[in-house]
Amino acid sequence: MKKCRRNIGESKLFKKWYIFRADKYLIGIIIFSLLAMLVVGYIFYNSSQTSQVSNERSNEIVEEIKPIVDPEEKIDKKDFNEYVRKAAHFFEFFLLGLALGGTMACAYGKTAKIFVSLPLLISLLVAVTDEFIQSFTGRTSKIADVFIDFSGATFGLLMVLFVILLIYKARRKKAVC
Repeated sequence: MKKCRRNIGESKLFKKWYIFRADKYLIGIIIFSLLAMLVVGYIFYNSSQTSQVSNERSNEIVEEIKPIVDPEEKIDKKDFNEYVRKAAHFFEFFLLGLALGGTMACAYGKTAKIFVSLPLLISLLVAVTDEFIQSFTGRTSKIADVFIDFSGATFGLLMVLFVILLIYKARRKKAVC
């Protein structure tokens, strides 16, 4: 009597695992998308602040970290404030790049070209919109800030790609052994 091999796709266990796997990716898409929306909301909230409020907030941060970073007072306080503001721009968009990269990783995996192009396009649109909003609040709107913002998002996306590459190599190495 011949034994029939069941196709692994017909197994109840496989079907449950496959549904769980699909749900896991859907949950990742939802979580990372929500994070991206929160970051965009935070970015737009910050850009809607007047120059006075924004300066007060950054000056508070400068007062806390300047003694640690520059104990010998070699950097002028005004210049240091400018550096802190630019670093904040970079960091906000770094978080956006991470969130958008996580969304794309869950949605498309590592193979799709859209994985890189869509987050970069969204980040650029958010950066331009951010500067546009700032122009209505009495703050300066600079092209250089768009480049800083876009650089932060690009760096965040590159970090996601690097982590995916590490995971891929670890899985590949594990499969070979």
